[in-house]
Amino acid sequence: MKSDTIQNLRGICALMVFLSHSLLMYRNEVIGDLYHSPLHFFFDGAIAVNIFFAISGFFYYKKDELSAKKYVKGLFRKTIKIYPPPYSGFADLHGFMQYAPALFRSRPF
Repeated sequence: MKSDTIQNLRGICALMVFLSHSLLMYRNEVIGDLYHSPLHFFFDGAIAVNIFFAISGFFYYKKDELSAKKYVKGLFRKTIKIYPPPYSGFADLHGFMQYAPALFRSRPF
């Protein structure tokens, strides 16, 4: 179902996001002038992300598979995939913040 043309558009969007992030590292007059020119479209990451999500949604939608049961099952799978990394990161950070003062406490000689 995935056509090469749509995949190419997704690649262009990914490149636009990369350019947007790369140009944000540089704050000078030339880059500032580019943001107010028509060329801004080619490195506008916000537009590219919206297009990328719309294309991804296009591939997820399958008319014959649309049902409440499959929707809930897919939502559960995505939740299991998305939420554990940030929560484990927060737990690691909390543990580090609890025990870090003991690691960096100055000791008398």
